[in-house]
Amino acid sequence: MSSLLFSSSFNMIIPELPNYLSSLGGAEYKGLIISLFTLTAGLSRPFSGKLTDKWGRVPVMAVGSVVCLICGFLYPILSSVAGFLFCV
Repeated sequence: MSSLLFSSSFNMIIPELPNYLSSLGGAEYKGLIISLFTLTAGLSRPFSGKLTDKWGRVPVMAVGSVVCLICGFLYPILSSVAGFLFCV
């Protein structure tokens, strides 16, 4: 259930993000920010797999859930493109 909700939230953010970034005045950063979403996901997965072997599944998933929760709540609050670059 948590994987479904996480995937759903991610897939709801990505289509709306370009329009929101344009409204913030960051039209030229749209490609960079969306690319960083994909890049950080791809780069973090091997490390999270190694951490899972070392710490166990539950702690790694708990930390990941907390990070996603914090970033999810920050998205509506962020009023600059720099905030999105930080929170990717």
